[in-house]
Amino acid sequence: MLLTIDEYLEYIEKTNEKLRKGTRLLKKYYDEYDLERLVREGKRVMRLSSGLYLSYRDLLLSLDMDVPNLPGLERLFDDERKKMNISVEQLKGFDFPVYKISLPLLLPNKRRQCTDYKNALTEAVNTAVRSFSIDNDIRPFRYATMIILSYGGSPILMVDNDNKEASVIQNGMIPFFICDDTPAACNNAYYFKQVDDHKEYRTEIYVVDSAHDIEVLQFIKSIIGVTKN
Repeated sequence: MLLTIDEYLEYIEKTNEKLRKGTRLLKKYYDEYDLERLVREGKRVMRLSSGLYLSYRDLLLSLDMDVPNLPGLERLFDDERKKMNISVEQLKGFDFPVYKISLPLLLPNKRRQCTDYKNALTEAVNTAVRSFSIDNDIRPFRYATMIILSYGGSPILMVDNDNKEASVIQNGMIPFFICDDTPAACNNAYYFKQVDDHKEYRTEIYVVDSAHDIEVLQFIKSIIGVTKN
C-alpha cells in the first residue's frame, strides 16, 4: 500500500539515520577486529538498504499517481532492470513457449532472514515479469514447471525449495506466467552449475508448460553438463 509523500520522506529520513549509525558500527567492529559482530551488523545494514531502496521506489510511484505523466518516471522500471541486471525473455529454438528470467544470484535460505522475503531484488524481478507479460500478451500456464538454475562457486549456493526469495518471485508470477503456485499446479526443479568467476554468479529461472518440461529439463542438463541434484 502506497503512503503519502510526507510519510515516505519521514521514513526515508529515519532509515538514513539508522544506516549512518550502522556504518559507524561497521567501522568500529572492523577496527576492533570483531568479525562476528561485523558480519551481523553488515547483514542488518543490507536489509535496511534494501528497504530504503524500496521506499525511494514507492515514493516515485506515489508521485506518479499524484502527478500523472510526470516526465522521466516512465523510464523508472527500465532503468531499474538494467542496473540490477534483470531480464525476461521468451527463448527461441522451442516450438512452445519457454520463458527465462535472468537475475543476480539468489542465496540459499540459510543465508536469509524473514525480513528479506520482500526486498529490492524480488520487487524488481516481479515488476519485470509483469511488464513483459502485459507487453507481450502472455497467457499463464495452467500447469507449469519452474526450473531454477544457480551459477556459483560451490553447490552450497544452490537454491532449493526452502528459499524465501524464490518463493516471493514465484508468487509474483501469478497470474502472468502461472495460474497458481501450489504443488498441484506448478512443479519446481533445482539445478546448479559451478563457475569460477564471481562475475558469472547468477540465477536463471525457466518457466514452461508441464507438458513440455522434459525437453526443457534436458536443455538445462546440457548447460550444466551434470545430472540434477
